[in-house]
Amino acid sequence: MKKPSNEPLFALRSVKSAKDEGAGVCLRFSDQQFRALIENALDLITIVDREGVMLYVSPSVGRVLGYRPENLVGRNLFALVHPGDLPSTLASFRESVTQPGLCRWNEYRFRHQDGTWRFLESDARSWLDRPDLHGVVINSRDVTESRLAQVRLVRSERQLAAAQALAHVGSWEWEIGDNHFTCSAEMLRILGLDPGTDIDFEQFLERLHPDDRHQTQATLETVRRHHRPFNLSQRFVRPDGSVRTAVSFGGIVLDDLGQTLRIFCACQDVTERRLQEGALRRERQFSERLIDSSVDGILAFDREFVYTLWNPGMERLTGLSKQSVLGRVAFEVFPFWRDSGEDAFYRQALAGENVVAKDRRYRPNGDDRDVYFEGHYSPLRSESGEIIGGLAIIRDITEKKLLEMQVQHAQKLETLGVLAGGIAHDFNNLLMVILGNAELAGLQLPAEASVRESIGQIEIAATRAADLCKQMLAYSGRGKFVVRPLDLSSLVKEMADLLEIAVAKKGTLTYELADDLPAVEADSAQIQQVVMNLITNAADAVEAGKGEVRLKTKAMVADAELLARCYHDENVPEGLYVCLEVADNGCGMDEETQARIFDPFFTTKFTGRGLGMAAVLGIMRGHHGAICLESVRGRGTTIQALFPPSVKAPRGFAKEAPALDSWRANATVLVVDDEEMVRKVARAILESVGFKVRTARDGAEAVDIFSQNAGEIDVVLMDMTMPHMNGEEAFVRLREIDAGVRVVMASGYSEHEATSHITSKSLAGFIQKPFRAADLVAKLRGLLER
Repeated sequence: MKKPSNEPLFALRSVKSAKDEGAGVCLRFSDQQFRALIENALDLITIVDREGVMLYVSPSVGRVLGYRPENLVGRNLFALVHPGDLPSTLASFRESVTQPGLCRWNEYRFRHQDGTWRFLESDARSWLDRPDLHGVVINSRDVTESRLAQVRLVRSERQLAAAQALAHVGSWEWEIGDNHFTCSAEMLRILGLDPGTDIDFEQFLERLHPDDRHQTQATLETVRRHHRPFNLSQRFVRPDGSVRTAVSFGGIVLDDLGQTLRIFCACQDVTERRLQEGALRRERQFSERLIDSSVDGILAFDREFVYTLWNPGMERLTGLSKQSVLGRVAFEVFPFWRDSGEDAFYRQALAGENVVAKDRRYRPNGDDRDVYFEGHYSPLRSESGEIIGGLAIIRDITEKKLLEMQVQHAQKLETLGVLAGGIAHDFNNLLMVILGNAELAGLQLPAEASVRESIGQIEIAATRAADLCKQMLAYSGRGKFVVRPLDLSSLVKEMADLLEIAVAKKGTLTYELADDLPAVEADSAQIQQVVMNLITNAADAVEAGKGEVRLKTKAMVADAELLARCYHDENVPEGLYVCLEVADNGCGMDEETQARIFDPFFTTKFTGRGLGMAAVLGIMRGHHGAICLESVRGRGTTIQALFPPSVKAPRGFAKEAPALDSWRANATVLVVDDEEMVRKVARAILESVGFKVRTARDGAEAVDIFSQNAGEIDVVLMDMTMPHMNGEEAFVRLREIDAGVRVVMASGYSEHEATSHITSKSLAGFIQKPFRAADLVAKLRGLLER
């Protein structure tokens, strides 16, 4: 670098730059006037080297950009240029460095000391004619305010246009002197014209609806003469034929002589609003009709809990008229309002919450029944969003509640039924052992043996226990044993003697038995049990010596209303049913007793077990029927058992199984049962009449034995319910080995319940546990002889 001369220095300092590697840069100017001009210039003057490093910055930098000059000298100019403007600014700089003369830079943003951006316009000149000063002088002007003013102007125009479009408000002006007419973009839209379309005043009038054109012209003429503002409603017909409705507000501008210079007007498109107003009126009318016709109760209250709405649904629900409720406070209408906690729901709604009050109970005035309801409470707001009250929709759920209680009751019975069925099934296996061994012991004793009487008592007790199991199975719905078409009237006649004995001590029994009844698909033993239980209960309910019990059979049509009051399984259809009706004039039952009469182990008798009516319900469920109960305390009870009719003709009743005789078998039986005692007693019974017996613990073992000895085994006696492989699975496997295998299935459940999943028609037979020795032998004998 050259040694500084004695010429005055324009820059009084030398700076070090990392880019210049510590070299000092001195700018010399001899013209004091020029120096004073630069240092007092309003514009920002910057001298940069070829790398863009600032060598000199005029004092105006503080006013323009907030920096002190010494804080910028040595920094790169382009480090403070907005990244978005950097490419174009660098290009202008390179042009300034390489070309002589003045170079105009595009507008760019420069960072202010406070971090904001200022818009600058710059002119740059390169000192190519000064070999000792290789740099660029940049003269910059702050154009931020003018730029922002321009932006604000554009934004204001856009906002005005957007506001007009948003508010559907167009505007027009009519210069009276030169007949110049202008429309805003929104006004053109209202007229159905493209943006930018030029029209004159006559063309504007042509767009008016013919019925409104004369009124508009007359109004504008009055405005011109009397200089008054105006407003009117107008309809404009678009080129496509559609009509827009507008509300117009206008005024005038006068010249210095008081003459009308200009008429201006704002037109608001209210087409949609008018349509909405009409729709709102219709909606309001519809809402009022909907509220009045609603099945639900609807009420509204203000912030003081005063009722302001009370629809007919609330009148039906509470028995209180609208006139007696509106304008009154809630706790005056309902004295229990606070004690019942209803006020909490009102307060939550006023606090802005949506609340659902479930399973509320209310007893209307003058009514002895409870009404269950569900309340939906919500805040009621004004147009500004302020909570001004509350709204409630009250739904009567009494029927639903009662139905839920019935369903819960049915589920409870179902659960107990499953338990009862399982116990009865397992207990039947034990009775099988007791009864079979008792019979075998009796066969082996001489006729004069003294223990034969004790063994007989064992057989009687086991038989009664088996009957109790049948009741448990009936209650569980698994007691459908031998199903056949039956005539209910004939069945009752067969039982007449037994029924007379059951009622004789208490009163009289009368019959009304219909002839030519449709048959019912039923098990005769179970239906006899139903009849006997109903007659016995009726006899127990009547007063001795004055009792009257009536037994009636008939065909009747059961509709949905009747079935809704009955006990039954799901999907019991409306239609024709065969009815067995038992009525008495006894003590009747209260509601609590009626609700529990079909519960197992519930009884009002001192010696009762509480299984009779539970078994009746189970039998009816097993027969896809229904049972209806009507009883009034002190006035008697009527029970109807409804059976679906059969399309088949009725048959006679099943005969008793033959007694064990001297017949001898010459065949081999495979006995399959998971209970060892059952296998032993079955083996003993079968061997006593000559059968060869092989046994298996479960289905898997039975398949193995049969596969090895298929040619020797004549019949398989197999239990249905076994671990590892049950009877159904084993039956399929045996059929795969020998399609002609004869299998007799045994189970503690009924035949229908036990074999309903076996689709094959090749099952040789079924026998229910506990079975007597004679029944088993007769079953196998008949099979072998066929």
